[in-house]
Amino acid sequence: MSIRFTADEVLAIAEQIERNGARYYEAAAKIAADASLRDLLLDLAARERVHEQVFSGLRGVLTLREKEANTQDPYDEIALYLQALADASVFRPQTETAALPPGAGAEEVLRHALALEKDSIVFYAGMREVVAEAQGRARVDEILREEMRHVATLTRELASRRP
Repeated sequence: MSIRFTADEVLAIAEQIERNGARYYEAAAKIAADASLRDLLLDLAARERVHEQVFSGLRGVLTLREKEANTQDPYDEIALYLQALADASVFRPQTETAALPPGAGAEEVLRHALALEKDSIVFYAGMREVVAEAQGRARVDEILREEMRHVATLTRELASRRP
């Protein structure tokens, strides 16, 4: 039996990943070595918060069909599963910043963030495959495009900081 998710469920995961991403960038800002890096990380955290709102907005305009659950879930176990999936998949604020040494330089932080954002693309590409076309696969495509914009932003910032 294959697992199928609705667009609403995938967007709920996306919202949690964005919340986790914002917390990650905020935690990384606390250990940043210089003010300009701290400002950049706090800006990235703010962008993650905006993206969370984008995904929340997408959830708000889903059709009833896109929100329709595939299975009965009287104990809200799907929501708990999705929460665990989001927390374990891409950004894990408590452990990800541990990979950054105190005083990490801008390039190191940006490369690490870039790797995490690329992981999110891989994650959503996989999630896209478990959302039926009739239940909003196009919405998952919107998430993928948003994550690709994250990667482009980080790539530009990294390039601008190189000598």
